[in-house]
Amino acid sequence: MFILVALRSSIGGVSVPWTNTGFPAGTAVTAGNNLFSIPGGAGDVVVTPALFMVGETCSANRVNTDLGNGRRILSAAQQQGPISLRFSSPVQAVGAQIAVIPKAIAIGAGAGGGAAPMPAAAMTPFTAILKIWGSAGTVIEFRIPSSSGLLSSGNQAIFMGVQAQVGNAERITDIDFKVAKRGTPTFTDFAINNLNVLP
Repeated sequence: MFILVALRSSIGGVSVPWTNTGFPAGTAVTAGNNLFSIPGGAGDVVVTPALFMVGETCSANRVNTDLGNGRRILSAAQQQGPISLRFSSPVQAVGAQIAVIPKAIAIGAGAGGGAAPMPAAAMTPFTAILKIWGSAGTVIEFRIPSSSGLLSSGNQAIFMGVQAQVGNAERITDIDFKVAKRGTPTFTDFAINNLNVLP
């Protein structure tokens, strides 16, 4: 059996920060750069191509600061996902924070006009979805509804993780992150930040 984990500290393990391919921020993830090494020689994370790797998680880049300023993230650009990950060596536990990226809208435009990210109060809620595949054939999907699309301070995004229960020899081979819109959507994309993995 596998259980849902809501705190990064509960998984511990090692962090995959999406910076170790040698490609610059803003690079599209393709079959040529979709392999990320898990620190400590615990194998690799293989990201399904057609996603997008974004740089700083700052409002200037339209990226939700709930994922932590300055962190590299993986974004499902212009879609609801999923962000699909496969582990070259099955793992005991894995998780990341997940958040939506708001549409850019004009709010109090200054002398230069233009658009700015949508404020927290205007964001609509979403449901974060995590689906895992186990080495013995288990397939489980977890859902967590957000109270709002964007929280009031940085690095406050929902953490979604999963781990094998004590005594369970089955390990996680694949994982999908995605979101479901609720109400009238005011976001275009979603993203995850650094992945925590317990080999």
